[in-house]
Amino acid sequence: MSSYNVFSYIPIMKNEFILKTSIDKKTCEELIEATKDKLDEDIQDNLINVRRTIWELHTDEDTSSVVSKIMDHANLCIRTRLNYPHPNQNQPPFFDNKMFFYSFATFNAWVAQYKDESFVEPHCHIEYPNFWSCALYLSTGGNETSLSFLSDEAPSFNQNKMKIPCKEGDMLIFPSNLIHYTNDTFDKRIIMSANMYAGFCPNFMNYGNPQAEETTEEL
Repeated sequence: MSSYNVFSYIPIMKNEFILKTSIDKKTCEELIEATKDKLDEDIQDNLINVRRTIWELHTDEDTSSVVSKIMDHANLCIRTRLNYPHPNQNQPPFFDNKMFFYSFATFNAWVAQYKDESFVEPHCHIEYPNFWSCALYLSTGGNETSLSFLSDEAPSFNQNKMKIPCKEGDMLIFPSNLIHYTNDTFDKRIIMSANMYAGFCPNFMNYGNPQAEETTEEL
């Protein structure tokens, strides 16, 4: 697992895509090691029989550097592959030249370790615009696992869900409002999840815009 430059698009709705990419094995192992003493079995939320870390793993001094490395890759994926009217329009300067500025921030991040009888209930993360989520498969014990998404527009005949197979090192990046779940769990299945803001915002402070100056004078 050594490629940061392999991407595949998975259509889930008419105007939404899931991006599958990968993180190298060394980085995955570093995060597993850094979080092995930070797991809490009493945290349940929508994860049943799962041990996980706190939400703010990206601010923990023991894990922030490796989480930041992973988020840098997620940022690259979103900015150049996803955050456009069409996923093939991977030219950030197009928006920069239109007086927009790009902003990226990790909202939260956590690691969860599963058991054979674990279950993740259907849920979505955040429903605000320009929020993205990711699921990084740090370890699968050599097995293949999956993440399922619910959609009324799934591109399969008479199907309202899509099951995406994942192996160790795979990372899925998807809009945070997509409902997803898994019952495909087992020992040694370790996942890092995160929510991120990434979007282009109008630069209202750009006083070099002649049209804006003309409007001000008219007022």
